[in-house]
Amino acid sequence: MSDVNRELVAELATLMLLLIDEEEEEDSRRRDRQCWTTDLFLEREDVWGRLLEAIEGEGPNDRIQDFLRLNREEFLHILSLIGHKICREDTNMRKAITPKQRLAITLRYLATGDSFKSLAYLFRVSTRSVSLIVQEACYLLIQDLKEYVKVWFNS
Repeated sequence: MSDVNRELVAELATLMLLLIDEEEEEDSRRRDRQCWTTDLFLEREDVWGRLLEAIEGEGPNDRIQDFLRLNREEFLHILSLIGHKICREDTNMRKAITPKQRLAITLRYLATGDSFKSLAYLFRVSTRSVSLIVQEACYLLIQDLKEYVKVWFNS
């Protein structure tokens, strides 16, 4: 083989190795981005088991009363008013937080005044999600329940 051919083969081999390295780095970056929720948040459904049993009527009614400061019928009534407005769709990356969960987060916040961080750990969602959920649900509660609740402003 001539020197020119050897140099050409060496350059081609080098280019191929660079391309392979670049593809491996790109695959590595894709793999790193695929899981962007923590294991704590993936356990959300397990935590909801007992509370949802109480909401669905399978457990004692006083559990939900103690936790959210209203009974099952009141919870379901409020859910029927705003549930369709706070509903989200699942994505390929994660399951959406259900309207029942969203309403429970909001009602727990209103009942206890817990910090968003505390609610995030309790309900296994991010602090940012708790913040957005509470703001949205409170706004909808004010809009849909304004005939029941009178708000007085001092001017």
